[in-house]
Amino acid sequence: MSFMTADLSNQIPTVMAMLMVISIVGIVGNVLVIIVYMLKHDKLTANLFILVLAVSDLLSCSTLVPATICIEYIEWRMQSVVFCKVYYLLNNTFIPFSSLLISCIAFDRYFCLCHPFLRIMTLSRARRVIFVLISVSFTIGCSSMFLVRLEKNDTSGNTTEKIYECTETTKVNHTTLENMVYQIVQKSQLVSHILCIISVIVLYVLIYRSVSKVSSDIFGVNVVPEHL
Repeated sequence: MSFMTADLSNQIPTVMAMLMVISIVGIVGNVLVIIVYMLKHDKLTANLFILVLAVSDLLSCSTLVPATICIEYIEWRMQSVVFCKVYYLLNNTFIPFSSLLISCIAFDRYFCLCHPFLRIMTLSRARRVIFVLISVSFTIGCSSMFLVRLEKNDTSGNTTEKIYECTETTKVNHTTLENMVYQIVQKSQLVSHILCIISVIVLYVLIYRSVSKVSSDIFGVNVVPEHL
């Protein structure tokens, strides 16, 4: 879940400029990736995963990033509870999905390169995995909607106009149930991100070791030492 608050208002210009660049570069780059991989005729699981990841990143750069720019500009002050909750829905759906999908790509590369004859990941299985990842990520996103609400901002000094701020429930008066759900969502996201990072590192280390071993077997066989 995002930890950005209106307390960072002095950094808004820099943040907005960076987000604009990320959004433009991300949209252009992912459109090119989608075009290239859609023109490929070889139906490989790796191509499917990369294509889905590019589509997810494109949607994120065209919806989530502009929404973040807008929220930073208004300093999290808004009148629409729908916008507040939908933003957290998008934020906590796209980010976990991308992390989980990158881990799946690492698993697919590992079995493809290190155990090519096992056929662990087929196209049908890859589609089912993607569906499960979408369901899990969307569930996390939906649960985060219940952890934010509009709270009246009394620090502005404006007594004639009601100003509300999109705030996490733990930062205001909250119930025991809200706190429990918040802790579950936060810890599940933290654990998932840590597991994704560890799995990607471990799998690519195993891939490197396997490729190095094969290379040494191919190029190192029948090599006669110079002193003989």
